[in-house]
Amino acid sequence: MLCADLLEKMHTTSKIRLVGSVNNADEGRDILIYNVDGSLYLCQCKAYQKNIGKSNVRDIRDTIEYHGASGFFLMASSGITSQLINHLELLKTKYKVDWYSEREIFKLLRQYPSIADAYRDIIEIKESM
Repeated sequence: MLCADLLEKMHTTSKIRLVGSVNNADEGRDILIYNVDGSLYLCQCKAYQKNIGKSNVRDIRDTIEYHGASGFFLMASSGITSQLINHLELLKTKYKVDWYSEREIFKLLRQYPSIADAYRDIIEIKESM
């Protein structure tokens, strides 16, 4: 999975684990990130053509608490609505929360061309970004 490969390059000291398969219920978690300090971060990956909104990423706080995680990370292949960004910012007051939209993901793919090459069939890197 593209997101997991990018996370492994970015967090070389963390253990990255995929949760289930495409047709398997993941309980709001696509990837688990185990840090060396023992903390757990949940990652959701969204590959939509339209912007990702709050209705596309539901119950983040409940998901974090249910799984005993320290934080949440969202990776979106498109843009993220301001409503969802506001919600994520609010969650940052209690949890470690971050997100990457299309722009940040494509910047990472330029940094790690071997990953971009491996996923050439599903991505098109735009030179203007």
